[in-house]
Amino acid sequence: MEQGEKKRGRPKQGQGVQIISVSIEKGLLKKTDKLAKKLHTQRTKLITRGLAVR
Repeated sequence: MEQGEKKRGRPKQGQGVQIISVSIEKGLLKKTDKLAKKLHTQRTKLITRGLAVR
């Protein structure tokens, strides 16, 4: 790759990503989407933040 060229796709963060399938109650998913919209973030980022809390 030439200097200055960027790779296509999403930037790698941490150790990369693993796509998984998770079941969640419809009401909880709606609440999650509403909160993500209120915080001006994506659902994925909100869930990641919640899982990272220690």
